[in-house]
Amino acid sequence: MQQSKQNPYATNETMKMLGHNSACVICKPIEDQINDVFRARPYTSTFETAIDMVMLGYITGVRAERKRRKESQRKAIERISAEDEYKKKIIETLEKIEDVERLMKIYTVVKTHLKIQNGEI
Repeated sequence: MQQSKQNPYATNETMKMLGHNSACVICKPIEDQINDVFRARPYTSTFETAIDMVMLGYITGVRAERKRRKESQRKAIERISAEDEYKKKIIETLEKIEDVERLMKIYTVVKTHLKIQNGEI
């Protein structure tokens, strides 16, 4: 009588946790690297292989976080640059206005908008 294979993801809490995550989505970007580990340790399923996989996952996570931070910093720099350009255009426009009374009205409106934007009002 042939024994049916037990679901490895029902073995213990750690395996249940792993079973709730889609390995296909997580592993697809590093599939070649995972295969490199298996090629380096053919026909074995050892503790060392498991450690290699954990380290590969850790390194991949660190790289993803670095990429996310770098992208976040790039967007912040772009936003600051856009804000600086906007401020320059406002100043250039204001410098062209010769009517002081009109200039003061514009200044008051802009100042009020900046206070609202900064949560001061």
